[in-house]
Amino acid sequence: MLLKSFGLRTSLVRLKVLDALLVSSDEGQPLGVRGVHSQLLRLDVPLSFLSVREVLKRLCDEGVINLNDDKTYSLHPRAREWLGEAKHHAQ
Repeated sequence: MLLKSFGLRTSLVRLKVLDALLVSSDEGQPLGVRGVHSQLLRLDVPLSFLSVREVLKRLCDEGVINLNDDKTYSLHPRAREWLGEAKHHAQ
């Protein structure tokens, strides 16, 4: 539902990329393109580096994530707020 709220179709690839960013953020380890790609490979998600880069670019373009000054990615505050509300309603 998060992706739909930003006008994007839900896809397994986008969900996996977002999950990788959420996990890294919760661990205090922001990731760049290579970090996201490496994490997905460790999880047996066979995506090419170019595919990961394109997904990250699209998520940035649509405002779901931000590209930080240090070239790492983070969830946009609006997306984080949306996830927080969704988690709250699920409880």
